[in-house]
Formats: sequence, structure tokens, C-alpha cells
Amino acid sequence: MSEDSEKTLFNPPAKILVIDDSSLNRQFISSALRTKNFEVYVTKNGEEGLAVINEKNPEVILLDIMMPDEDGYSVCRKIKSNPKTMHIPVIFLTAMDSIRDKLRGFEMGATDFITKPFNHKELIARVGTQVSLSRAMSEKEKMLHVAMEEKRNAVVARIAGGISHNFSNLIGVSLGNLLLIESLLGNTVNPIAREALSDLKRSLERQKLLIKQFIRLSNRGFTEDNTSEMAELNLNSFLDEIFENLLMQERNVKIQPVRLQKNISSNIFFQCDPGHAREIFHMIFNEIISAATKPVTFAISGTLKDGNTVCVITVNGFCVTKEIQESIFEPFALPLANVGTGLGFSVVKNLVELNKGKIVATSNPEKNITVLELTFLSAGDNNLMGND
Repeated sequence: MSEDSEKTLFNPPAKILVIDDSSLNRQFISSALRTKNFEVYVTKNGEEGLAVINEKNPEVILLDIMMPDEDGYSVCRKIKSNPKTMHIPVIFLTAMDSIRDKLRGFEMGATDFITKPFNHKELIARVGTQVSLSRAMSEKEKMLHVAMEEKRNAVVARIAGGISHNFSNLIGVSLGNLLLIESLLGNTVNPIAREALSDLKRSLERQKLLIKQFIRLSNRGFTEDNTSEMAELNLNSFLDEIFENLLMQERNVKIQPVRLQKNISSNIFFQCDPGHAREIFHMIFNEIISAATKPVTFAISGTLKDGNTVCVITVNGFCVTKEIQESIFEPFALPLANVGTGLGFSVVKNLVELNKGKIVATSNPEKNITVLELTFLSAGDNNLMGND
């Protein structure tokens, strides 16, 4: 059977290492296995073989027992004593056929024997069997690891959700009592005490927001996180609404001054759950404003590209280091300038992806800017297209 007509059993081809001092044996095995299913490496002694194992990480090793410098038993012992290579199946090549020799081989960790002189079909069958078993075991271990990780995450999520829920309730009680105290005291509180109460109120509000964001990240099982009702939103008017709220926040709460420059056509629409969209943009602006030490300006543009709506937010006066840039959407990656910040960008990424979109961030230290690019489905589209 030609190599072109041979059935493909292994994709990618299985890496096979042959360790045999006989050039005739190496040539025969290489010729038998050098097909589309196998990628064969040959060495003439244990030292060379161990070096190739570390470099190529073969899936099966064919190991001659009788070699002049170091026999196969010794080489096999080294392979099996190394945690990085002990999982690789070793098939002994031997002219010996005694039970005692085979038992010794199995004690060393061998998985099979092939007796010389070799039979072409038997060689392929035994090697193929070990590759199949090895790959099946590897896949099973991967599935088990995924299942255990999902189970662990579910337990952590339940614990985190329970703790967060209780803290949220306690903060709610604190806020309620604080408002009651303010109403009972009325105008009798001196200015310093009134300012202290206002700071306490703002701190509790930030804690409440932080807990809400933490719940989103830790417990994906919450209904509000896993369902989104897509709607067509006008990007221009939607951002006007967001910034009107931010300007009102600026007047009522001590935050850095907010400045906005827009370059968005009035006919640019994007698909997103309206509640999620408000959270996405509010959290982007609030997280940056909270992390900034000086006033910043947001320059926003919106365009249509490849069936998507692309919203680019350029933040002038705010930049992060390269190390932070690469992990900007991880929790607490941004500098913590205020209490109750640090999770916003992580939640933003989660919500954008939940609405079939994506978000990327870059920074330019020389120009002192950070650029966020959000990609959403355009009006009438159902699948997120790839972007250049």
C-alpha cells in the first residue's frame, strides 16, 4: 500500500523514537514506520536517545535491550524515573524470548515487547496500539482536568456569591442607617461632620458597587450574567445619555472633571442589551476617572466595519505601563487611586463578550494616551465578523 493511499490514523503524525545500536534494525524500523501516520527519529545509543527524548518529546519509544555501552534496561530505568518522560510508552526490541527477561522488562516499566527478527505488520500494529492508548489516556486526563476545574470554579463561585450577598446586605443596612441619621440630624450637623458623613456614604456606595462587580466575575451562574436581550442602540445618542449622567455625577460627587469629544455619525447603530451597554460604558469611564490622578479627556469615534460597529475611545492624559496593558482586563490591574475600584474593566470585558462583541486596549506612553476599541454587532447582523 502506498503512503498516499494509506488510511490516516494519527493527526498529527505520532512521534516515534528508535534507540538501537544496529544500523540494519534502525533502517528497517524507519522504513516500516515512515508513513503519514508516523514521524520517526533514530539514535544508536541511550545517551543520544535521552537527548532526543528531551528535545522531541516522542509518543512511543522503541528501545533495544542489548546495546554495548548501556543496555536497554538501564535506559528504560532513566526514562521512567524522570517525571517529564515517565508517561512515554517503551516497547523493548529483543532477540530474547524468555519469560524472565520479559518480566524484568515489565519491572523496568516497559509496556510491550517486539521480538527480532521483526514482522513488518506486527511492528506497525504494536506501535499504533501504544499511540492510540497514549492519546486516549491524554485526552481522558484533559477532560478530567477540565471537569475538576469546572467543579472547583462552581464551588468557589457559590462561596464567593454567598459572601458577597451577605456583605451587600450588611452594606445596605449601613447605608440605610446612615441616611436615617442624616435625616434625624437635619441641619444641626456641623460642616466637618457633614463632610465626614458624605465621605462615609460615598465609601459605602463604592463598596456596594465593587461587590456587585465581584459577583458578576465570580458567579457566572447568575441569570443576569447569562442572558442578554439584544436591542439596536444609536451610538451617538446613547453616549450623550451616558455623559449626561457622568456630568451630573461630577457635580454631585468629588471626581476628576470629565471632558468629551465625539466624532460619531447620527446613523451609527450597535446591538447590545441596553442595561449591559449602560454598565459597559459607565464602568469604562468611571474606572479610568477613578484611576486617573489628573483630569482626562475622552475622544470617541464610531464607524462601521465588516458588518460590525467599532467604537474607539481615546483617553488623553491617562496611560498605563506595558505590563499593565497586557493584563488591563484582569482584576485590579489598573492603579488603585480610589477605594472601591479595580474590577470594572474585568466586568466590562465579560459583558462585551456576553453580547457577542470584543474589546482591546492599547497605550502610548509617549503621547500619554490609552485607546479602547469596542466591537459590537451592527444593526441587523447576527454574527461577530473578524476584524483586521
